[in-house]
Amino acid sequence: MQTKYLFILIGLLSAGTLYGQNGTTGPLTWEISDEILTISGNGDMPDYTVDGDAPWFIYRNAITGLIIEEGVTSIGDEAFRGSSIHTVSIPGTVKTIGIDAFHDCTNLVSLDIPDMLTTIGGYSFYNCKSLSSVSIGSGVSYIGAYIFSGCTSLPAIDVSEDNNNFLSENGILFSKDKTSIRQYPAAKEGTSYAIPDGVTLIYPDAFDSCSKLSSVILPNSVIYIGNWAFCGCSSLKSITIPNGVTTIGTNVFANCENLTSVIFPASLTDIGKYTFLNCNNLSELVNFNPEPQQVTDVFRELQFDGCILRVPAASVSAYQTAEDWDQFKNIVALETGLTLEFDKKELFLLKDESSKITVSIEYLTLMNMIWNSIDETVATVSNTGMVTAISAGIAEIKATIPGLQAICGVTVIELGRSTISGSISDTEAGNVRAKLYMKTK
Repeated sequence: MQTKYLFILIGLLSAGTLYGQNGTTGPLTWEISDEILTISGNGDMPDYTVDGDAPWFIYRNAITGLIIEEGVTSIGDEAFRGSSIHTVSIPGTVKTIGIDAFHDCTNLVSLDIPDMLTTIGGYSFYNCKSLSSVSIGSGVSYIGAYIFSGCTSLPAIDVSEDNNNFLSENGILFSKDKTSIRQYPAAKEGTSYAIPDGVTLIYPDAFDSCSKLSSVILPNSVIYIGNWAFCGCSSLKSITIPNGVTTIGTNVFANCENLTSVIFPASLTDIGKYTFLNCNNLSELVNFNPEPQQVTDVFRELQFDGCILRVPAASVSAYQTAEDWDQFKNIVALETGLTLEFDKKELFLLKDESSKITVSIEYLTLMNMIWNSIDETVATVSNTGMVTAISAGIAEIKATIPGLQAICGVTVIELGRSTISGSISDTEAGNVRAKLYMKTK
């Protein structure tokens, strides 16, 4: 008999919206009518906890709509977590959305952040799987981490052009100065993406659940990759971390089940835990750092028998004895069978002119390659291979990595101090081409 009464009580609570429920919370009042929760009054909504102390929590599965009226100035932490709302109306008086406020609202379809709102707390729309439209107003100055993670139906994020802190480019959320990429929408069309040059930070969860992407190209400007950045990119096949990146966070490639190849640069010193969690198809890891990084649980559940670790030749024995790295069964020298060559054997430049040369095997630039000119009074070279002509003359540019070297000859011509000599030859039927060589007096 007691069990029967308990079921009746639960049934009444679940169907409470049919009869109307209301009450107060902090300085505000709330009322449920026809499955719509309306919150009114003046002031801040209190913060709640994951334990469900919001007064409407027991009706969360019966609430389909949410109306917050003018006068309410904040939405509290955990306020509507796990509720069944499809729609929400946020007035211009609201300045803050709290942490986890709409976490797991899996039926929420659209979101319009008003211009006067300034702060969106972390995880606020986490796992809102039906969310397909987001518009961020001009006043938002702070967006916490993981706010749109798990929003697998979201194709684009719109941002007001008047917002001074964030922008949207092709539906992708960036900081206004484009130095950080904040969120690549999980449902965005396309299988490949090149992050723009100038981005230095890939924000935590930036590419979370982007299951359509098979290729992501990172620019040389990136120095930090946040936690879970590529988690759940189930179609991602390979990725090269550019030289300059010093840190990648935890779980960066977790659940990238089709990832087969990853290249780490020599600059990488810190690798977070569980980087390759559930990456069961990883077959090649290239690490250009001559010193094994100190790591913990980076390779948990990795299939070591089927994965080759390639490292600098002089470092093979160090990796074979380093903690965690010693789990690899096949550690080989990455230079094995390689030759280092430039894309150009010779350069002819006018004074003050510049030209870039690259090595034949591009990923070797991820090592600590040493560039130098044998005569810097004639030409100089940067650590990226940019050659600049200084004065008339001849020099050689060298690029060196352990055991390998490439050489490019450079001739610099200075107008008014050089003469032209050469030959004319018929190199193609019907065409006469001239090859001109500049010599200094």
